[in-house]
Parts: sequence; C-alpha cells; structure tokens
Amino acid sequence: MIHPYASLLSAYGIGCADIKHFKEIAVNRACDNQVLEELEPQLIDLEKELENLVRAEGAEKLNSTARLYELRYRGQDWTLTVPQEENLRGAFERLHRQRYGFIYAGRAIEIHAIRVECTGSMRKFSPVKQESCERKIHSTTTSRTCFNNRWREIPWISREELQSGDRLAGPAIIAEPFSSVVIEPGWKCAIDGYGTCVLKRERIKAKKITEELDPINLELFNHKFTSIAEEMGKTLQMTALSVNVKERLDFSCALFTPEGDLVVNAPHIPVHLGGMSDCIKCLIEDVPHIRPGDVFITNDPFRGGSHLPDVTVITPVFAKEDLIFFTASRAHHAEIGGIAPGSMPPFAKNLAQEGVLIKTFRFHPGKDEEKLRHLLDSAPFPSRAIDDNLADIHAQIAANHLGVQKLLELVDVYGYDVVHAYMGYIQQAAHHKMLAALKKLPEGIYSFEDRLDNDSVIKVTISLDHSSGALVDFTGTSGVDTGNFNANPSIVTSALMYCFRCLIHEDIPLNSGILLPLKTIIPENCLLNPPVHKDSSLCAAVGAGNVETSQRVVDVIFGALGVVAASQGTMNNLLFGSIEGRRFSYYETIGGGAGAGSSFHGASGVHTHMTNTLLTDPEVFESRFPIRLDRFSLRPHSGGKGKFYGGDGLWREITFLEAVQVSLVTSRRKYAPYGLQGGEPGEKGENKVKTLQGIKTLPYADEFEMQPGETLIIKTPGGGGYGSIGS
Repeated sequence: MIHPYASLLSAYGIGCADIKHFKEIAVNRACDNQVLEELEPQLIDLEKELENLVRAEGAEKLNSTARLYELRYRGQDWTLTVPQEENLRGAFERLHRQRYGFIYAGRAIEIHAIRVECTGSMRKFSPVKQESCERKIHSTTTSRTCFNNRWREIPWISREELQSGDRLAGPAIIAEPFSSVVIEPGWKCAIDGYGTCVLKRERIKAKKITEELDPINLELFNHKFTSIAEEMGKTLQMTALSVNVKERLDFSCALFTPEGDLVVNAPHIPVHLGGMSDCIKCLIEDVPHIRPGDVFITNDPFRGGSHLPDVTVITPVFAKEDLIFFTASRAHHAEIGGIAPGSMPPFAKNLAQEGVLIKTFRFHPGKDEEKLRHLLDSAPFPSRAIDDNLADIHAQIAANHLGVQKLLELVDVYGYDVVHAYMGYIQQAAHHKMLAALKKLPEGIYSFEDRLDNDSVIKVTISLDHSSGALVDFTGTSGVDTGNFNANPSIVTSALMYCFRCLIHEDIPLNSGILLPLKTIIPENCLLNPPVHKDSSLCAAVGAGNVETSQRVVDVIFGALGVVAASQGTMNNLLFGSIEGRRFSYYETIGGGAGAGSSFHGASGVHTHMTNTLLTDPEVFESRFPIRLDRFSLRPHSGGKGKFYGGDGLWREITFLEAVQVSLVTSRRKYAPYGLQGGEPGEKGENKVKTLQGIKTLPYADEFEMQPGETLIIKTPGGGGYGSIGS
C-alpha cells in the first residue's frame, strides 16, 4: 500500500500524531509498598508537569497519563517494562515466565526506573472517500525503462489523472509531485477510495522445499540454525544473574541432531563446543528412556564435560513422542565448590577437591530444585553459591527452551524430514570443505612438541593423506599430572575441531562434519586421557586442563602445521573470593598477544584460540567486588619480533579493598610462546604482588591471601613472531 502522501508521510504523520511527553526517574530500590509510597508524591508532581507540557503544545484533550515500571530480579542487568497495576510482582513474573519460560521464585525484585508518560490528541485530518469508477488506464505517454536486463517502453501516468477504482498492470510508472511509483512486471495496481495505491503481486506457484540438496536452501538453513543458537545465547545473557555469564559471556549454546552431532553453534567459546557433542552422546548412552519435558544437567569431565565449573544443560526436542533434536548450553559457574573459592584450586590433587560433580541429573523445573540444592550442598566440598548456581541453571533452561520453540517452528513450516536433511547437509558441506582445506597442505608427516610450565610435554604427530584425511597422534605426551593440568579426550576434540576449522577460509558453522576426515590417537593414562573412577576422590584433577592444557594442544597442532606462531598459550585465570563476611566468588580470564602468521601481524590484547570471553567492565567490576582497578593496558613490546610481529600482551593491576583468597592458574611464565620461520618468541608472562614489604614474583600457579591495600600485578604473554626480520 502506497499512501497518496507517501513522499511526505513523516510530515503528514507529525501533523496528525498525538503529542506525548515522558520523563524517567532512576530508582534502583526494592519493589515494595514502602518504596512506592515514598515515590508517590514525586510521581504525582511529575504527572502534573507532563500534563502542562502537553497542553502547552496545543493538544485538544488529554488522552492518558501512564506509569511504566522497569523491573528486574535483583542481580539481573536487563529489565522488563510493566504497566502500573496493583500487583507489580505478579505482573512482572507473568511477563518473565511468558518471555523466558521460568521465574526465580521468592527472589527479590527491584525497580530500576519509573517512566511517566502523558499523551494528548491533536485535531485529526479525515480524508474524504471518493466514489469508485473502476476503469482500466491506458496511457499514450511512455518512458524508456530497463526491467530484467531489457529496455522497454512502458506507460507513464500522472497521479493527478488517477481516480478511485482505477486499475493498471505493470510494468508502469505513476508520476507524483514529489516521487514516482514504479509498478514492476508481475504486479497489479488498484486505486482505493482514499487515493491509496494498492499493489498486488500476481500469484506465483512457490517452489516446495524438499529433502533434496539445494545450495541456496543450504545457506538459508545455515543462517536459520545459527540465528536460533544466537537467540539462545542472548536469552541466557539476559536472564542470568552471575557476572561470569551476563558480563563475561562465558557460555556457549548449540543445536544437535538426535544422534548428538553438533550442527551449528553461535560464535561462543571454542573449548566448550567440540566436547558438547560427546556430552550428549554420553547422555543418550546413559539414559535409555528420555521423555518429553526432561532436562538434563551435568558437569562430568569424563562424560563429555570439561571441568567442573562448566555446567551443561541439555534439553531434548520432541515432536509428539519422537525425539528429533537436542538443544544445549554450557556456562561457566564462578562457584561450584572445591577447596578454594572459584572452584579451580591450583593445587587440587583429585576431582573431588575441585567441587561438586554433577553426573547425569534429570531435572524438572518446579519439582527438583530441592534435590539439586541437596546435591550442591552435600559434596565433600560443597558450592558456596547455591542460589547463584540454581539461578544460572534456570537461565540455561530458558535459553534451551527458546531453542526448542524455534526448532519446532521450523519443523511446522518445512517438515521434520526437510529440517533434519539440511542438518545433515550442513555437516556434509563441512566435511567436503575440510577435505579441500587439507589438500592445500603437502602430504606428509608433521610433528611438534611443547611444554607446560609444570614441564609436562604435549607432543603431536600429524600424518596427512589427501585421499583419507589426517591422523592426529598424541603419542609421546607426558603421563597423568599429579596436579590439575589434566585434560580429557573431549577437550582434545574441541581443540582439534577449532584448529582444523581455522584452515577453512570460508564462513561455515563449526560442526561435527569437520571431524569426519580426522582420526585421533590419544594414549591411555596420559595427560590428555586420564583414567576414570566412579569415586571423584580417585579421579585426576582437571581444572586447569580445560583452560591451560587446551591452549597448549592448539599450540602444538598449529606448530606442527607451521601455519601460525604461538599465541599467549594461556587463559591467565584469576579467581578470588571472600575469606569472611559476605560471600562472593569471582573468576576472569585475561587476554594477551596473538601469534603472527605468514601474511599478518598478531592482534594485541585479545582472548586467543580456545577462549572467547569478555572481561567484566571496570564499572561493574568495582561496584560488585571489593577491588580497585589501578591499571589495565597493553604491555608494550611484548610481542615477538619478526617479518610479522606477534601481538602484545596485557598489563593488569588490581588493588584489594578487603581480605580475599586468591587463586592464579596461568601458563607461559616459564616457556615463552614460540615464533616460526625465524620469528622471535613472545615475552613470557609475569605474576606479582605488591605489599608494604615490596614486590614479590609469583609462580605460574599459586594460591594465597591478600590483605586490604595489597595489589596483584598480572602481565600476560605476547604472541610469537613469524619470519625473519628483513626477509
């Protein structure tokens, strides 16, 4: 529909529109009757002020004055807008349940702000309806115009000649005083009684989408699936309460086939995504009868998990009684128990000391909260923040629920067979692109080894055959670590998927198809494949394996292939928590320098490879925790020199305002990030504390107390350089 005043519509609309004035007051207080009573006089004065402003602009009458409350659960950053009514909490929770599928029962609600709006109406312009004459228009005036790559003489009609009921078929041009209306071939135009052009397209039989592969539909479904995963991530961020999820974005969301293969993910955390498929496949193996309404929670590192703080929530998708897909989200919980706040104790000797182990836990929201609470509280070293754990798990369930709804909508539109077929085609495409990328590398044997700061060796040998793919063999890797730098095969899978995906220079989703040309050998009872025990106190500790060892696996694969110099090779994990008083835990990873390649410099001050999180904004950091951020800058000249320079690391200084217990889990403090092809290594990282007695250097992993006024200094490694200077 094209209005007769279309070219002047904004001016016409302003002339007809209601006048609205509004003002907003910041509140940030509890949503209770006492606060509302205290605010009432201010709101009444505000309403009178706005009404006077509306009258002063010439409004003929006042239509309405309304109050809108921006509400949120305490701890959330995102608000929901609730109109004024007697039971604000009830209205907010109805809207929260409608939007996200759950509520935080009993949790305090706060008023972030109150918005007062006053509306008045202006004199309306009522167009006169004309009688219809229903005549076909034939113009003698033509204009030479190109349609579908062909020049044609088409009718050119003045708008002033048109009357109600007139009809014409495209191609044609209607000339108006201030614009032109182009009627394309295949469209018809009719003028209604108010002078509006009503354009209708001639019926074209739509091509039905079938299970047969179509390249255009493949790209469309790729984007449809990706957008679902991205919406899941946005929902998780908006509903979570922990800083780690809503500020640092330390989470991942993805979609899976009914067999548990990764189809597509949002651009979240690489170390999460490859292993989540193993997690779902283990679930299918462990739970023979999965039912509609089930939700499963796990953090078991030996059943597809990574380390205990990474809690995975899995939701099966059913069409009637048939299991058709899975949605899943994995979020890092800043506290899940263990012998130190933050649940990544540097000196843990077994899994039980790292926190609460959640084996496959069937969870039904509204029914099983107390069971889950008991599990989190009954471990040898229970969680210190059970309410936060439950809140973030509910947020993960909400994210999964959104994914379920969106997938079912796709099935309703296209049918299950089509949707499932294109999930397979996306994986097939990744498989073929991976094979094509491998063929760009010379066939042969590639080998490399590197050391963690605890002197554990990670060695890889890659046998590349263009006809079959690549065999990635980690024979020669050190045995099981007595500390917590052990990884597991799922983490190795994540690193493999990430590294080889980087060889594909096209925008394709990270999915299980990438792994099809790759075969892996990981020796038993080694650093990357520790033995499994039913008793978590007998299992190897894995806290640093997910964050540090995974980075070194990436380094040795890229080192073997010779495609890029080493990046900082660590996530620079900092954890601290309360010693006494109010209970809190905080966790962050800190960026550093990226390695240079054969045609590019490394980026500075970024999270690299297996991590993709943010740092908490300084304002939020200082307001939520007893710290002062004294310095956060690049670390000049820490990148390795070469024809292409490695990226610089970061320099971060934090002064604590009350006593805290601190844990540091870092790497590349002993062995520098390597350069390639004559490029120099990047600078090693440094950990220090500044007290009244002076500055003390700390090891790569440490646990200690800091007193008020003491400062922690972390300098992260730079990336390695590539190529000799002057080459």
